[in-house]
Amino acid sequence: MSSTLPVQEGFIPFRGYRTWYRIAGDLSANKKGMFPLLTLHGGPGATHYGLIPLEKITETGRAIIFYDQLGCGNSDRPDDASIWSVKFFLDELIAIRRELELDQIHLFGHSWGGMLAMAYVLTQPSGVLSLVLASSLASGILIDAERKRVYERLPLEVREILSTQGWSEKPEYQQARKYFDTHHVIRHEPWPDFLDQANKRMNVEVNVNMWRPNKEGGQGELRTWDIRPRLREIHVPTLVTSGVHDGMSPTQDDILFQGIPQAKHMVFQDSAHFAHAEETDTYIAVLNEFLTQVEQSYQ
Repeated sequence: MSSTLPVQEGFIPFRGYRTWYRIAGDLSANKKGMFPLLTLHGGPGATHYGLIPLEKITETGRAIIFYDQLGCGNSDRPDDASIWSVKFFLDELIAIRRELELDQIHLFGHSWGGMLAMAYVLTQPSGVLSLVLASSLASGILIDAERKRVYERLPLEVREILSTQGWSEKPEYQQARKYFDTHHVIRHEPWPDFLDQANKRMNVEVNVNMWRPNKEGGQGELRTWDIRPRLREIHVPTLVTSGVHDGMSPTQDDILFQGIPQAKHMVFQDSAHFAHAEETDTYIAVLNEFLTQVEQSYQ
């Protein structure tokens, strides 16, 4: 990427807190019919760092916007577990678009970010030209069955440790986890620096609050989240991407592709959960071709 690439970073006020954002590239390119890509990271509680390889798309002349959802990364970390909900993050997304004056955008969501993107599109906001769902999920209800199928393909000793032990600093657990991560999360060893940064700045509490059973015996909101009945209501051009080796949502890309009327599907053969980081050049080419085709259809 060019060293002269314009970059803007700052904070947006939201409900008494600050959401950090970064714009790479020239937003005025939209005057030439090339509209920016607004990205939603995974988690919840993960950060924009996991999406950094996508900044390569600025080489095409397109601007890209990242932000850290409240609770993680460079954004404020409210000490109030009661606020975390899909509705909260939808309102934050609305605030981002309003404050940055992002009238027309392409919307990219990775993993949980794709879930958030679909929920947002279903509110029928104006100016969303297309939707990109990267290794995302149609249903939290399917997670346990999917994980079981992935674990069944693991070496016996790895499967037994991951199936019977919770998170632990013990060497045997960390070794088993490393095997899973380098085969089914991102197939790079060692992990790239940007992903290490993402892990260091992640807020696990937000993730736990929205995904896992709580102390009162209830389920995190995303465990029962299921958008399958409403996929037919998504009427913007959609690109669904996935990796063959994904261990997080290995079958849900096809559900999204089959359910969304205008969806296209691209499966990356040498990738797991982070195809945009594992096969970056190919991914950027596919992504930019899709976005350009969408823009041409509006001319």
